[in-house]
Amino acid sequence: MKRLAFGAGLLLLSGTAGAQSVNVIAEGPGAGVCVAPLGLPRDTDDINRQPQGEVWIDVSEGGRLAAAAKDYRFSPTADITYNNRVWNGLYVSADGASWKNFAFEDATPDTGVSGVTDGSYGRPRGTPLALTHESDPVVAYDRDGVLYTSALAFEPNAGGDPSAVVVSRRNPDGTFIQGSVRLLGLENDARLFNDKNWLAVDRDAPSDRTVVVASWRLFTVGADALAPEGGWIAISGDGAATFSTPIRLPVPAVQAAESQFYQPLLGRDPQNGHRMLYVILRTQSAANVIAMHVVKADIDGVSGTAALESRLKDPLAWTFLPSRLSGLTAYGASGYDGTFRFGSYFMPAIDAATGRLFAVVHALDPVSRRSQTLISRSTDGAATWSTPTPIDNPGRGNQLMPSVAARGGRVFAVWYDSRNDLEFAPLSPIRGVDVYAAVLDDSLTVQRVSRLTPEVQRADRPVFTRPRPVGATSTASERPHDFDPRTSGSNVVKAAANENCAIERYGFIGDYIGIAANADGAWAAWTDLRDLTESGDICAVGHSCAGNRNQSVHAVRIPR
Repeated sequence: MKRLAFGAGLLLLSGTAGAQSVNVIAEGPGAGVCVAPLGLPRDTDDINRQPQGEVWIDVSEGGRLAAAAKDYRFSPTADITYNNRVWNGLYVSADGASWKNFAFEDATPDTGVSGVTDGSYGRPRGTPLALTHESDPVVAYDRDGVLYTSALAFEPNAGGDPSAVVVSRRNPDGTFIQGSVRLLGLENDARLFNDKNWLAVDRDAPSDRTVVVASWRLFTVGADALAPEGGWIAISGDGAATFSTPIRLPVPAVQAAESQFYQPLLGRDPQNGHRMLYVILRTQSAANVIAMHVVKADIDGVSGTAALESRLKDPLAWTFLPSRLSGLTAYGASGYDGTFRFGSYFMPAIDAATGRLFAVVHALDPVSRRSQTLISRSTDGAATWSTPTPIDNPGRGNQLMPSVAARGGRVFAVWYDSRNDLEFAPLSPIRGVDVYAAVLDDSLTVQRVSRLTPEVQRADRPVFTRPRPVGATSTASERPHDFDPRTSGSNVVKAAANENCAIERYGFIGDYIGIAANADGAWAAWTDLRDLTESGDICAVGHSCAGNRNQSVHAVRIPR
């Protein structure tokens, strides 16, 4: 199979603080050469020096690695439009030393993924659709090393604004399993939009009996009795060979309206040993107060897709646990005028060995007016949680977008951190960031904290644009998936600082970064900014060789 190029390349860090990065793909053709790819790009890691963001990673029990990111490798050189011709990139390694590069589903925006509506959400069956854009990549391994990928696919230039959650499979060597593409919740109704998909894969069973859970948030324009807004899942009991119909999670309407980031976890209840499905979600009020809620279901002794669907379609099978963590203040930015977009989300993990649950979040400390990464745990099946506490408090800077993993009594966390930004000021744009990681024990006692980046990286370089109405000082409100003029809301963005620029400049490094653990330790991956340059005002230059778009993906191994 032809190796697919991936933007500026996946780089590997071996060890933690102070480790030297190694580019695992030969450099070429050079920073000054732009390529306008037709179909697949040339076999090089420098195609258009396009940005990558929204990074996730998983590590198998045998040590295989898979990382993924939202990738603009197929965007024409003159196109700096946000979310245009975007697809997800996939990078796999057997040992962490050499990597192969692919695209999700071995597809491109030229081919897209195709399906036929099946009546999801009570909509008509039988409409053929092709979706040529992807976002929100997630990857997960099963016990046998089969790799599952999940993406949000959408078609922005078609009537009905189609969207779906895509799940597909790959062999342990990374080769795509033909016929494995599943389009979940495929819809063609402008009043609906799927968003923020996630994935959980059970590692207790062989691939043909592996439980796979896909989750997502459905947004609706106005009330919809057939497809109420909120969290939905589809479940498989045969390694994603088949899936249930979409199942709405029984979250009350009040919380559902304020919800986002429905993330499933599979594991054993630490009290009774039953196999459980948990789904963690966040709500955010108009006053920017966030809370974490949990819905859970006992699936012990239930096997096969049909039986799991029957169990989980019954609302009585679920327990809703409201406000397990609450009273925290969100901290975020719109992505315009010298900042990048980010928001406060709870990122959960489960320790398969103990059944204990962990969650991290960044929240605003009202005294210092800094954002801090907080961590909490549950030892009783999500019923109660410890008071969220800072993992590391350096006394300055903001900590953002944390993720967490747990395995065998060890907890691993990673986050962006601006403590070393010389221009840091509370509640001000973030000019520079590093990536930090921590290792904790099961009681959340910190064992060590490491700086994963060798230098402060500039984070105030916009990489995309979108049109701005002439004379406007702000534009449409935020949409569920990035930006969408269909929806109403109260969040507006500032106009570009350069009033002569008829576009708004937009910064984006993703809504999350990844960390995953096995018995040997953990791997973290993030959007790296060290190769950004000062050259190129994207309001005028208009192509990706300017340097502002040269984001890449880095990964690092974190020992136990």
